[in-house]
Amino acid sequence: MLFSKYIYKIRLINTKCKLNLHCSMQKVVTDPGFSVIYFSLAVIVAVFITLVLVFPGLFGFKKVSAVPHHCLSL
Repeated sequence: MLFSKYIYKIRLINTKCKLNLHCSMQKVVTDPGFSVIYFSLAVIVAVFITLVLVFPGLFGFKKVSAVPHHCLSL
């Protein structure tokens, strides 16, 4: 008997939601917009990271010379 009481309440809530009378569920009004500013900033950061990885010499990184042999024998 108690279980049927809760089923009745759930059905009542679903009916109200279908009729748009009172609904506790959230609905998306509009899709989120596309922001050109955030997209452009992400592209600039990605290009910068790519340049650092492809051309490290442009950013002050130098090639490492071979390790002297006397440092290897510890």
